[in-house]
Amino acid sequence: MTAQIAFIGFGEAGAALAAGLRSEGVDAISAYDRLLDEAPTAGALRQRAEEAGVVTCDCARDAVAGAELVFSAVTPDQCRVAASEAAAGLQKGQSFIDINSTSPGEKRAAAGIVTPTGAAYIDAAVMTNVPPHGHRVPMLLAGTQAATTAERLQALGMRVDAIGGEPGQAATVKMCRSVFVKGLDAILYESLQAATRAGVADRVLASLGDALPGFAWDSEPAARLARAAYHGRRRAAEMTQAAQTLRELGIAAHMADACARVLALMGQARTDVADLAGGDLEQILGIIAGNAPRA
Repeated sequence: MTAQIAFIGFGEAGAALAAGLRSEGVDAISAYDRLLDEAPTAGALRQRAEEAGVVTCDCARDAVAGAELVFSAVTPDQCRVAASEAAAGLQKGQSFIDINSTSPGEKRAAAGIVTPTGAAYIDAAVMTNVPPHGHRVPMLLAGTQAATTAERLQALGMRVDAIGGEPGQAATVKMCRSVFVKGLDAILYESLQAATRAGVADRVLASLGDALPGFAWDSEPAARLARAAYHGRRRAAEMTQAAQTLRELGIAAHMADACARVLALMGQARTDVADLAGGDLEQILGIIAGNAPRA
């Protein structure tokens, strides 16, 4: 189906979505990423875009010009910046789909930047990892034009569900989920790090298998912790936003704040665990602990 689509931010998520949309017949995709302005990263990013059939632009304004659908896929701290830069080229008839992992308050602030342009602001919550799902990753949408935007995205093969008319509603669902899902990785790391050091990991894992059946406790913890460390910085940023969500709701974020710190420490092992998704648990725990400051 013919459509012109733009991406502000072209990292892992943006590239995966673009590849999927190309497979649906979308042949006009543009992108701008701030890393295109930095010599050490520009070459690899342009190559990634070229391989995906995506045209790179010199600024956000150029990227969004004429695009029916604009996806904002940046780091959480750049959510409002991306909205501001795109706003210079947005106008009525366009949909600005903010898939960034931020608190509801941040989404509402971004909506306040986009809405005056006449473009529709869509709060989009990506509900699991984009790879391996690509453009079919489940998303929740919220905003005044969420229902009509959902229909348009569904026509492009995307799995989206409009849940409300107010920006921030989709983000609230995701952030509350993230407190548990991202927090689980931090808790799992500390539990198994202690159990391994004490020489009781096998018994702890067996007990967890009894308490939480259906999870492959003999193999999955190692792979899960390797992924958590590899994506630790991004997940720490998301957990920081989840903690902010709790505060916006008047709830103390004791656990979320602590888990954000643990995930950030795990992320320091990113380079060393990059090829260890199939490694053994003790090896991965040792690498993460070796990169993190000692207590």
